Amino acid sequence: MDEVEILAATYLDTCLVMRLRDVEDPETGITHQEYRPTTDKPIECALSQGNMDRLAVLESNGMVNVTKDAYKLFTRPTIEILKGDLIEVTQAVSGTVLKLYASQPFYYPSHCEVELTGRDPNE
Repeated sequence: MDEVEILAATYLDTCLVMRLRDVEDPETGITHQEYRPTTDKPIECALSQGNMDRLAVLESNGMVNVTKDAYKLFTRPTIEILKGDLIEVTQAVSGTVLKLYASQPFYYPSHCEVELTGRDPNE
């Protein structure tokens, strides 16, 4: 068993990598972009909590909490992830589904590591 396989044994979560693609409306012929999965089936991965930031921001009528969440995703080095891809991660332990955006991935011989960021949908 090599290092790639040893690390992959820890990938209990799954994800879908979604990339912006041109999609043509068959009725109007107008092309628009939408996120579409890059694979037919979910990819094994591991999601790790990076940092969770809650910043107080002053607005005209008081303070508002702004959330900036950062996570790290680990996958096999053969998985292509591009900066800006939308990653839909399903955590194995809780079943929680997170939709996060990829930063520039960093590839090692044994794995791919990419920072993901998300925003509170209530912002």
